[in-house]
Amino acid sequence: MVIQSPYPGINIPELDILTCLFDTGEDLPENPLWINAADTSQYLSQRTGLRWIKRLAIGLDRLSVKKGEVVMIVMPNHIFVPVAYLGSMGSGRMFSGANPLYTADGMSFQIQNTGARTVLVHPSLLETARKAAKTARIPEN
Repeated sequence: MVIQSPYPGINIPELDILTCLFDTGEDLPENPLWINAADTSQYLSQRTGLRWIKRLAIGLDRLSVKKGEVVMIVMPNHIFVPVAYLGSMGSGRMFSGANPLYTADGMSFQIQNTGARTVLVHPSLLETARKAAKTARIPEN
């Protein structure tokens, strides 16, 4: 049984996520958008955030990460988490965020379960990610 809303339908435009979030056609603002809670002088604005997002997308292209492939991100909460997510998704890849508290076995399971072939890692979690990637048979390069 189909239940119809008593309210009129709305037109939702089909947009990619980056156009939806950053579509101004003008210069993007420099006011803080993502702010480091421990040091509020460190932040990303819409303008700088979009620059980093595009740089990550270009980097993934240069690494030959194909559209539709899974990019796994392993990092603690950080102002660059949205950049990693939007750079992956906005460039046609899939995103898988790993819990930074995972053991190597837990991380390896997620790598295998999602089919990730590219893992971006915060330096503080590099050793755990290396062990996980080795178990999941992902080359270090």
